[in-house]
Amino acid sequence: MPELSVARLVEEKGESFQFEVLTKSWRHGQPITVSDVNRPGLALAGFSENFLSERIQILGETEMLFLETLSEPERHRAIDRLLELDIPCLIIAKDLEYDAYLMTEADRKGIPVLRTPQSTTPFIHGLTEYLDQYFAPRTSIHGTLVDVYGVGLLITGSAGIGKSELALDLIERGHRLVADDLIIVTRRHNLLYGEPPDRLKYLM
Repeated sequence: MPELSVARLVEEKGESFQFEVLTKSWRHGQPITVSDVNRPGLALAGFSENFLSERIQILGETEMLFLETLSEPERHRAIDRLLELDIPCLIIAKDLEYDAYLMTEADRKGIPVLRTPQSTTPFIHGLTEYLDQYFAPRTSIHGTLVDVYGVGLLITGSAGIGKSELALDLIERGHRLVADDLIIVTRRHNLLYGEPPDRLKYLM
């Protein structure tokens, strides 16, 4: 099963998600192993049965407003309940303010905390799309993939049979080459996507 470190998430998506790293421990957290994310409102309120601790946890306006309604001792207990659940990463949306106790305890427990100025729902959509692609099942196929009127056409066959020549003929008729020789195929949302390896992009 593939794994994604928080350091790699920040490296690959830090600019587009405008991540701000809030803890010193961000390079040493647990690996992320699933593409789903979670909003831990119930866990903060004290109900953690069937809690999905392997997911990235997102704190949006609702969760932060809930914490603000608590007295300081109650708020600290709520934060402790969440951080004791062995989560890989915590992300605060909308550049929301946070209790300093959250950062102190997250650092002590080695849990990375990030913050983004993006609104919660669009951010979750973008993050889930990235994670879906990262964790998608994939395989490689020898052949040529061409976009014909918006539909992927995969040409396969024995070496030297003329796959590239057939693709070239289609390209000359106005269709578009996607990948030649080696195609990386991933499955996301029950759809198959083909793309070339980075070293073979734009080559035929």
